[in-house]
Amino acid sequence: MGGKIQDISTMQDVLHESMTGLWIIEIEEGCNSRMFADETMLDLLGLTEEASPEECYEHWYRNIDKEYYPVVNSCVDNMIRQGRAEVQYPWQHPVFGRIYIRCGGVAERISEKILRLRGYHQNVTDTIVMRREKEKLEELNEEIVGSLHNLFLRCIGLIWRVILYVPFGFRRTWRKYRRRNFLTICSGMILQGRHCIPAGMRI
Repeated sequence: MGGKIQDISTMQDVLHESMTGLWIIEIEEGCNSRMFADETMLDLLGLTEEASPEECYEHWYRNIDKEYYPVVNSCVDNMIRQGRAEVQYPWQHPVFGRIYIRCGGVAERISEKILRLRGYHQNVTDTIVMRREKEKLEELNEEIVGSLHNLFLRCIGLIWRVILYVPFGFRRTWRKYRRRNFLTICSGMILQGRHCIPAGMRI
């Protein structure tokens, strides 16, 4: 074998299980762009083998998220200038709806009029969704930590207010209570004393 994989079907199985399709795009002056796709790529596009290369390209390009057209076009430009490039973008699948695609490839010019791009198209929706869920959990965790920190500071402030002000307020209240209680006792003694004085001698 010489260390090389000779069984092409095994490679195709691996690509299929990893939801990775292979494609070739030909851009020719004066003609509609063409996309040639393997079986996995057709499945990822939601197409059948009956679609023509022109229909295949149109279907792929038309279902790119509109906000990501500049990103995808920039990737193609980089592929042409630098020889290779990669991009991620949302894509509208006819059956599964909005999915996320990682796409990359290389460029080669096969004639003055024809530019050929070769690359892969991988469904990475599960990875993107898990990453976003993780980011949401991290943001929620930061909010919880921040709320607990603020609550802790408020509790500390309240405790210090209790330590500093309650004894002072208690002493002031206790002095008022003693003074009021002393006057009540004195009044009671006076009243009791009046009862002990003969009626004729009372003032």
